[in-house]
Amino acid sequence: NQSILTTKLAADGAFNTYVDPVYAGNYGFNLFDSVVKDGVTLYNYATVSAHTVIWANYDGTVLETDTNMITGMLPEYNGATPQREGDADHTYIFSGWTPKVDAVAGDVTYTATYKAVDPGYVQTGIDLINETGLYRTQGRPYMTAEGLHLDFASATIEFEAQLGGMLTMNISTEKELYFQLYVDGIADANRIHVLPGDNQTVTLTEYVEPGKHTIRLVRDSDVYRNGETMTITSINFIGVKASVKATEERPLLIEFVGDSITSGKYTEMQHVEGEAIHKATNSYAYKTVQLLGADYSMISRGGCGYFRVSSCRLPAHKIYPYYNGFADEPVLYTTDRKADVVVLALGTNDTA
Repeated sequence: NQSILTTKLAADGAFNTYVDPVYAGNYGFNLFDSVVKDGVTLYNYATVSAHTVIWANYDGTVLETDTNMITGMLPEYNGATPQREGDADHTYIFSGWTPKVDAVAGDVTYTATYKAVDPGYVQTGIDLINETGLYRTQGRPYMTAEGLHLDFASATIEFEAQLGGMLTMNISTEKELYFQLYVDGIADANRIHVLPGDNQTVTLTEYVEPGKHTIRLVRDSDVYRNGETMTITSINFIGVKASVKATEERPLLIEFVGDSITSGKYTEMQHVEGEAIHKATNSYAYKTVQLLGADYSMISRGGCGYFRVSSCRLPAHKIYPYYNGFADEPVLYTTDRKADVVVLALGTNDTA
């Protein structure tokens, strides 16, 4: 109808695609043969079918209905995690949908499925503030009244438990950041993306097969320019509370002191706010401790040199005595365990 959707520079003869299709009622963009002519691309509307996707519980109760779903769209369930009441012999853990969720091809109903487990499985978790004996930390996490701070790259929480189903955490953060979850040493396929906000419940993984597992949660991105902090107050899951315990210390402890290279800069070419993300679990430091089966402490920050600084406020020898020297009220670093090896990777920003 000649209304302008977007404007951008394009040469005549170039293939042009409108990157954010807007579906108007039951109409969708037909982009075939859309070629720039005299600086204008005309998009034709083609009539398409709109479908209904129903999400139902095991007993047929409708949990959510999505209408006007266009062929090819990938449906997404946005409601609360489906529940099934247990009985004397079983607890039921939500395990997914049947049939398998796929691109829309017609009207479809997805039905919640459950895994039957021992009735000892209940909704539980770890209160990170008040149950410090049930988990172990690595990196340089520290506790305040607000919760457990995982401010530096590679800061880690780990524990063992008999659990299953979905894992979540309660987190407050001033900046966008990433985490990586490991179950029995295997990285979950989905990196956890957390946006700024207070007391958010964030999904760590949709489903873990019920059983005894070792869980490791790693902060996978660097501390930010102004030293903003983040706190986690709980890890939540369905499991047997009595089985939850901290992992055992490993014989070797390595401490790393470094800059953005130690934090994993440029090992993951995604971008946040125009800046490459640090992927700490791809850094030489994290890979070293995994290959050696070692424990670790880590203090690394993009822009730090030993005596000079690039983008951080303090050189490394001034932030080293703290859990987070960039916080408004730095907490002095104390530990009962002395590192067996200390790795210094500094100097890049001293000479930059």
